[in-house]
Amino acid sequence: MVTHTNSALHDALKDYLFTPRYLDVIDNLTPTSIFRFNASETGIVDLFNNNSEIFAQELKNAIIKIKQQACPGIDISFEFQKLSVELTVDESVLLHDLSPKHENSPIQFVCEVIGMDERKSHIIETYVVCPKCFSEVKLVADFYKKIQKGYCGNPTCKKQLMESDMNRTKTEYIQTVLIQEPLEQAVNNSPVIFTAKIYGSHIGKVFVGQKKRVTGIFKSIVTKDEENDIVIQLISMEDLDLCDTLLPSDTEIQDYKKQLTSDGSKFINKLVDSFAPEIYADDLYKDIKLSILLQLVGGVKTRKRGDINQLLVGDPSMAKSELLKASRRLTQKSIFTSGRGASAAGLTIGIVELPNGRKVAQAGVMALCSGGHAMIDEFDKMNPSDRSAMHEAMEQQTVSIAKAGINLTLPAQTSVMAAANPIYGKYDLERNLAENLNLPPPLLTRFDFIWLLVDVVNSKDDTSKAQHILSSYDTVYENTGMTEEKLMAYLNYARQLTPTLSKSTHLKLISVYNNMRSKSTSESITVGVRQLEALVRFSMARAKLLLKSEVDEDDVLAVTELLKSSYRSLRIDLDKGEGTSQHMITENSSKDYVAKQTWDNVAGIEKKLKYRDYINALSEHVKFDAVSAEKMWNNMVKECQIKQNKDGTWEKTV
Repeated sequence: MVTHTNSALHDALKDYLFTPRYLDVIDNLTPTSIFRFNASETGIVDLFNNNSEIFAQELKNAIIKIKQQACPGIDISFEFQKLSVELTVDESVLLHDLSPKHENSPIQFVCEVIGMDERKSHIIETYVVCPKCFSEVKLVADFYKKIQKGYCGNPTCKKQLMESDMNRTKTEYIQTVLIQEPLEQAVNNSPVIFTAKIYGSHIGKVFVGQKKRVTGIFKSIVTKDEENDIVIQLISMEDLDLCDTLLPSDTEIQDYKKQLTSDGSKFINKLVDSFAPEIYADDLYKDIKLSILLQLVGGVKTRKRGDINQLLVGDPSMAKSELLKASRRLTQKSIFTSGRGASAAGLTIGIVELPNGRKVAQAGVMALCSGGHAMIDEFDKMNPSDRSAMHEAMEQQTVSIAKAGINLTLPAQTSVMAAANPIYGKYDLERNLAENLNLPPPLLTRFDFIWLLVDVVNSKDDTSKAQHILSSYDTVYENTGMTEEKLMAYLNYARQLTPTLSKSTHLKLISVYNNMRSKSTSESITVGVRQLEALVRFSMARAKLLLKSEVDEDDVLAVTELLKSSYRSLRIDLDKGEGTSQHMITENSSKDYVAKQTWDNVAGIEKKLKYRDYINALSEHVKFDAVSAEKMWNNMVKECQIKQNKDGTWEKTV
């Protein structure tokens, strides 16, 4: 390998750039511009391969020199140090395909930053001097190797240890980061993780949760152990906001629009039939499949979240997990995990220890899936402390950590689809939802829709289900709908749309909401603002699914019927205002309901109240006295349902 000195490399790059091909581009550059350069070009590839560690900086220096020649008498060098140089190479690989053949060769790949260490200083060049004979040697370090001072070669010095001349020492910041293969590229939903080193101008431009297109060198570092460490030297990085999504062709889009124009309902049924066709679908399951498709498409983010959260609850063997896995196959950015083995750190954000002993923040499922979906099975099996970490992620759509000197908040705009089994093995219709799941009501309210699946013996339905299951074992399985690939492409296209709400739709939503509120007369049926927001999100999602530019009344009415179907699965009839205690947002007991209503009455529109005012009002109710009112208050504080403001008043946290 032929390496060049910095000045020699600088001159070679300057000569290469000093051509009409590049001069016009360089002439139009500003200090805030990005200069993209393919280092695999003929005539430059060997120069890059042999000098990869200093190539980007010397390329920038060469550009500045050319710019300087065009501006005689004006020093632009300091200003143009802000110029960004991004290098690319022809060979693009997936992280899971990296092998020893890629060692010491420049490669390009896409990754996500999941953790990073603090920046450190690294000596890149120094002169070592013999303190006895004053002979000197220039030493240059690799990005991952420490400079070894050594001993003087003069025999008369008797191997005197050389000392660094700090006045002629050049240093550079270096930082260790953890990178992970993007979820959409991972094999078997298991992304590989590597340690990477960044330095120079890239320091301060890399943050946890970012997605990058990287040019780097894959290296094997010899250690004292029998096994070597694998490190990727990051040379150039480019931000990626969106993954390369699978989309339908223009011809297919036009065909879909024709089908929607002729019969929208028939086309929706086709989409539903195409989703998890192996699962037998009666009327309830068709509604569930439709609601999942709407969730995969999502609403439109405004000042409110656009992501939809859903919970599937029910007896074993009701295909809850299969629905989650089928949803996972239709998304390019998602993770399927189980609540049984998930921790708060794994789901949100945690602390990991690097090989050097330092602790860094590592993004969890909710942060890594930002802009995508998280499928959480066995949601009820999570520890209570771990479940509480989901509150912020599901409503505020952020995850935060303040531990070990690390204070960090990451975006978590993630749609959650969860499945849960009753704690008694089979759902007990005599108990409410919270008691069957052992889940706190504040967490249940984070879900827009909750579907209850109860295993009921029905000869006709059981026969149809058995026939459907047995048909999947046939040699030729007939699927009259779309293939999974085409359905995924269609959902990806619909997800990009941003329909708006018209004034007439606003009025319709208000009318539907008021009607449901008027039927919400019993303590087992509580319809509030969260249900209204769910209607808005689902209405926008339906408009996107039908490729509309505007949400209309048909969308609102269709989604309202879907919401009523969800309630009916919970044994609640919104039309009649009748139901049992199995409501999605019912509190644990009648006392809890009274406490909630009393809070709303005392707090009023300000949504704030004083401690004594609440205790006095609650004590007046027949179910409470002063002692039990105090106990209720203490429980709300202990469970973090309420918080105190600076002015001494209290308000709800959920």
